[in-house]
Amino acid sequence: MPCWRLPTPEDGFEEENGRRKREKKGSKVYTAPVLHEIYLQVDIIFHNLRNEISLIFLRQLYLFKLHY
Repeated sequence: MPCWRLPTPEDGFEEENGRRKREKKGSKVYTAPVLHEIYLQVDIIFHNLRNEISLIFLRQLYLFKLHY
């Protein structure tokens, strides 16, 4: 059974521990082809999202016109 206690100032904060872990990892460097592929995938996602939003708007407009 675990022993529970209140935190003390010596324990530190979770954010500080997480920051230390992130600093140790170092930065990732991506090559131009990888960045280009990411750009294309994001562009496709936004294009599809824009189409979905347009369809939702048109459906709502159609339903509004039917109602009035």
